[in-house]
Amino acid sequence: MQAKLGEVTVEAWQISLTDVKTQPNWVKIAFEKRKIFWNDSDNLNTGLTLMPGFKKLSRTYKNKTPHLYLVISDAFLNQKGFSGDYLIKKDESCYKVVECKNFEKEYKI
Repeated sequence: MQAKLGEVTVEAWQISLTDVKTQPNWVKIAFEKRKIFWNDSDNLNTGLTLMPGFKKLSRTYKNKTPHLYLVISDAFLNQKGFSGDYLIKKDESCYKVVECKNFEKEYKI
């Protein structure tokens, strides 16, 4: 979907672990190019080694500590997003995560 932040139009996808079939093409391409990937806080469901700083998650989702979360791979900043948050694509190489409550306040669909 497209969303507006002020006068800027961006692509947005509400992060979902279960709704893989409806992922927009730009999300599928980002996964293929490893710009984004799923990671596991307990390192149980994936063969990935966790990055420092991701070993303990302080944020909870629906009163549960989430195990699987989305990571944006960036040379300078690694962000994580949980199911229900929004992945924002500013351009071909710039992605960010916005929490659901902030997306609803700041962006217009």
